[in-house]
Amino acid sequence: MINHYQKVLASADSLVADLLKMQVLDKGKKGFGGLQALESRLVAPKFSIYGLKAMLSAYYNQDSVYYQDNGLFKSIEMLVDYIGNVQREDGTFDLLTVNFYSSPDTAFMVQRLCISHKLITNFGEDSAKEIKNQLENIINKAAYGMAAGGFHTPNHRWVIASALMMAYNILDIDEFKLNAEKYLGEGIDCNQDGEFTERSTGIYNVVNDNALIILAEETKNWELLDHVERNLKMMLKFIEPDGTIYTGNSTRQDKGEKYYPDNYYHLYLYMAARLNDKEFSYMAETIIERHNRNTDVQSFAQSLYLFMFNPELKNFSVPTQEIEEDYEKFYQQSGVLRVRRDDMSFTLTENSTQFLEFKAYSLPLALKLSASFFEIGQFNLNKVDKQWQRECKTSKIEKNNDSYQMRFHAHGTYYLPFEEEQEIEWGEMNYDQRKIGREVDLYINLNFKEIEAGIEVTIDTDGCDQVPLKVEFILPADSIIEGDSFLMKGKAGSSLAAKEGEIKITQGTDTILLDSSFAEHLYTEDMRGTEAMSEHHFTIFYTAFTNLKKSFKIKKL
Repeated sequence: MINHYQKVLASADSLVADLLKMQVLDKGKKGFGGLQALESRLVAPKFSIYGLKAMLSAYYNQDSVYYQDNGLFKSIEMLVDYIGNVQREDGTFDLLTVNFYSSPDTAFMVQRLCISHKLITNFGEDSAKEIKNQLENIINKAAYGMAAGGFHTPNHRWVIASALMMAYNILDIDEFKLNAEKYLGEGIDCNQDGEFTERSTGIYNVVNDNALIILAEETKNWELLDHVERNLKMMLKFIEPDGTIYTGNSTRQDKGEKYYPDNYYHLYLYMAARLNDKEFSYMAETIIERHNRNTDVQSFAQSLYLFMFNPELKNFSVPTQEIEEDYEKFYQQSGVLRVRRDDMSFTLTENSTQFLEFKAYSLPLALKLSASFFEIGQFNLNKVDKQWQRECKTSKIEKNNDSYQMRFHAHGTYYLPFEEEQEIEWGEMNYDQRKIGREVDLYINLNFKEIEAGIEVTIDTDGCDQVPLKVEFILPADSIIEGDSFLMKGKAGSSLAAKEGEIKITQGTDTILLDSSFAEHLYTEDMRGTEAMSEHHFTIFYTAFTNLKKSFKIKKL
């Protein structure tokens, strides 16, 4: 078994070395004492506060090369002065990239400020009384700012609540606890599958889980960890063959983006130790051992404080058990089907117009379907247009023996003239007083059946005929595309329509095969009422007219 502690310690020391290089040392500059991010060149409170936690963790860790280092301590003093200087008069901090006077972003920072305070309290109060007092003043002001400021998104509630409870336990101010309890009174938004409201596997799952662990520790309400456990269990089934996370179900900025589970490291480690969970232990070990990372300030180096507050983690020895890589898991409440067969996976979701995503190891393919029907023909999009009495709706995923189905219904109408004469401006008309003339319906039924190394998709339409329809296969821009009579390299923002035969898509050593291609028209990129073609991917179109019944296979070669 690997030594987690030594790996995290080495990562933390490396991070601190980098942070010291980023500190603004010119007293004449506005951000004096703060940390300047390399890419944005911003000296910002969030990055600086996260850095403070890392610095204090190293300074008070006897195994760190920075243990009680005088130079580091002076940098910490300057950094704390900077943090106090940039705090708003109402106690909040700015997130310079988007939010100002931001109580939720202040909460993220207060979580780290409170951990910094705890590090000083537990390991070095005598040597840093002034810094501790400064932190208490900053935390006090910030907690009042959070209590009065409010939030934007679902995850913010738990971040604010956790930060307020941390502040309460430091400062013993009842108002902070009472405000935290108001947020908790709304109920944790994690369903029985383990999915949070935002469905954000790449970013906000971690935020929620981290906040709930803090809340459990601060309130001693350990039942809150049940939500964390369910979410982490669900995530085991969202790991793709190449080690990335499936993000296509997200409602946030991580949707469809490439993420590795690095930021889950401290969560799996902590919960593995608490629950003696072998799969969680395996995930923690796999994450920290992997070389290809998207590591940021919440993962390895920033986890050192956990080992200091929980010394038993230094000798972490929970046995590992490999996670399942051959499964079919239908999360009915969340509207997600996950199928994985070793190096192949596919995902069906009710929550995205890219309703099917297929992966041949690291080569992804996403599927969309649309029809040019009254501008409401985008499959898997539920929409009501009250002005024109139009509506489209997609059913939930339904299991039918050895396959799954999704059904789409779109309804279009035409208005008749008013029964009584009236002269009125078009924009002032009351459409409810008009009678409906012609009503037109379109039905699209999709069937998904797993086959050897892939999936078979069947499209079956009914209702209005002669409606142009398109199927979009969305691919990485640098893929090699090969048909019976052509060979080409995909280009971002470009497309082709395939009339017949098979198509191979290759990237590196990974290949996907599409069969049974068809192209009866080129009304694709500008089809009215449908989403724009991706500017960052290459797209293959299959096109036809309703009514039809056609099948095609997507396979890993």
